[in-house]
Amino acid sequence: MGGEIRASGGSQGVCERREAAAVPKKKLLTWHSTYGDICVLEQRLRQGRRGAQVRPFCEQAKISTREYSLPLQRALTDFGADHSFVEATKKVREHYGVELAASSVRARTLAHAKAIGAVEHEAPERPVQNLVTEMDGSMLPIVETKSGAGLDGRKGKRQFWREARLCCARPLDAVDCLYGATFGTVNIAGLLWHQVAQAAGLGPHSNSLSR
Repeated sequence: MGGEIRASGGSQGVCERREAAAVPKKKLLTWHSTYGDICVLEQRLRQGRRGAQVRPFCEQAKISTREYSLPLQRALTDFGADHSFVEATKKVREHYGVELAASSVRARTLAHAKAIGAVEHEAPERPVQNLVTEMDGSMLPIVETKSGAGLDGRKGKRQFWREARLCCARPLDAVDCLYGATFGTVNIAGLLWHQVAQAAGLGPHSNSLSR
């Protein structure tokens, strides 16, 4: 593929060069999966002589180089949401025999969490009769870097605790909940709770089962 093309000259040499240029290029494509790293020799095409590159395999498999397969992303997100990222890597190693860095689990978990936050929920057409709702709080450690600490990010840091308040609401006959979270004051948490309950179907005549 990358070797030198030799021709005796004349039209025959031109034809050989054109034929070689029409041969699709193949490159090694590698991605992470629940079976370990997978490598395939990917065929890449081009639209015309200088057109855009077309990668049929990547489009059909919905994968790109050095990426993570959807089943592996699901496992990383599931373990990363329930445990620390370091513990999640141990779970992935135990269940799938795949060795990954904690930063990989963190990146995939945060990416899917951000995508969930962008999903817009449509409120029910009419208020529900029975609504289940709840709010609770948890103290979380926060690390803050002081200004003027210099280039060394390890210096000038302080750790303190803040309470995060999490609320949820769902109709009595539903499984999925709507959630809301805030570091704000009690008043802000109350307003958020009411907003989440309304999005789940709270109305003037709804029976609220809350705690």
